[in-house]
Amino acid sequence: MKVFIGLILGIMIGAAGYWFIDERDPDFKIEAKGGDAGERVSVSGKDLKAEAEKVGEELKEAGTKAAEVASDATITGTVKVKLAADSQLSARDINVDTADGVVTLNGRVASTELIDKAAEIAKSVPGVKEVKTDLEVQP
Repeated sequence: MKVFIGLILGIMIGAAGYWFIDERDPDFKIEAKGGDAGERVSVSGKDLKAEAEKVGEELKEAGTKAAEVASDATITGTVKVKLAADSQLSARDINVDTADGVVTLNGRVASTELIDKAAEIAKSVPGVKEVKTDLEVQP
């Protein structure tokens, strides 16, 4: 019960704080003493908004990069699974690397036809932009 009452009070205090900040003039200033020398720092509401937008853009870019990395890992895994499912190709003899949607195949296969087959399998995976093959024929 105490937790529930604390939660309700916290929500009420948070709502009141939001209302107070939301109702203020966007040109309000925050001043504080900081640093070893006790210098005053002054930031206006407009500066805060611009800085928040800048941080938001940086977070968006970081999220996009993280999604690309996850996507590359997904592509690599899918290509490896498809290669392993093929009875003519040995997935353990073919290394798969993906960077920005470009798949690179390295390793050994038994014939030149299998080089083309491995490349076609890699191209069939969604998200693959290009396939580079550095496969060697080794019967």
